[in-house]
Amino acid sequence: LALGRGAGEGGPPLTQDFATLLRATRRKYSFAQAQAAQRFGITQAYFSKLETGKSSVPESNASLRQSLYSWIS
Repeated sequence: LALGRGAGEGGPPLTQDFATLLRATRRKYSFAQAQAAQRFGITQAYFSKLETGKSSVPESNASLRQSLYSWIS
């Protein structure tokens, strides 16, 4: 699954697979977006954008990328 740049960030959007898996995993654990966001130290608004593929995790934030990948795996 690619964690590309979000729309408007100069690169391809996140893959829909990643966004779909992120949402499915959150729902599997019965987390609200705010709860999941808090788990990763990000805002609910940013988490929502990740779930819809409207934003991405910058390559410079390897820690968040790894945490999200581990969670959805």
